[in-house]
Amino acid sequence: MRTIRIFVVCLLLIGAAVQTQAQDVFNYVLEKAEGIVNNPHSTEIDLKINQFKATALRYIPTAGIRLHGSASVETMDVQAVGLNEFLMKYFAVLQKVPAKDRKAYVMLFVEASRKNVLYPDEKNREISEAFVKDAGGLTPFSLNTNWEKAIAEVNAALKK
Repeated sequence: MRTIRIFVVCLLLIGAAVQTQAQDVFNYVLEKAEGIVNNPHSTEIDLKINQFKATALRYIPTAGIRLHGSASVETMDVQAVGLNEFLMKYFAVLQKVPAKDRKAYVMLFVEASRKNVLYPDEKNREISEAFVKDAGGLTPFSLNTNWEKAIAEVNAALKK
């Protein structure tokens, strides 16, 4: 009986450690973005990019809790990684393409962001689309994006 208790306790501790590690990824990405936002020496470009990143990351659990009563750690982790990959790819592509082609590439990313919805949240579309409507913004993407699916769509389109 004692062996079974020890086994169960070990399983619970391993489960808690895995959940904490996953959330650590989300928290790490969010803390890095907020650190850049709060650093008075950050460039304006870094500030704008990381304001978007922090806002998008905060949207994930907030909308999840509002719409579903919770936001899973796995969702938060996967979305944080996807968002990072999406933004890195976006700026890398824009640096490589000729100026005359940039608008088409920007639209590829914007549409991938808008089509790959994370939560069914029509009620708050105005809020989730605020960055899309910011004409001069560096990050014209929807907050309500499934970043994992959006980056997969972009990668597929870029391979063509």
